[in-house]
Amino acid sequence: MPLSALSRESSGVLLQVKALPAARKNELRGIENGRLKIATNAVAEKGKANQAIRSEEHTSELQSQFRISYAVFCL
Repeated sequence: MPLSALSRESSGVLLQVKALPAARKNELRGIENGRLKIATNAVAEKGKANQAIRSEEHTSELQSQFRISYAVFCL
């Protein structure tokens, strides 16, 4: 399924995601309805899961997973 939730904005690129809070670990879980599913171990309380997904630490971890997934896909 294509990632249709990816769009170009004047300030950069917008990627729509589906947050999966209270997961055992932070990880990418594929694509659903054109949105990237991102699991986070943060709880869905007072925006904590959304904040965790946006955090630099979480983003770096996901970028590494995405690069690995992309490299495997390209092979």
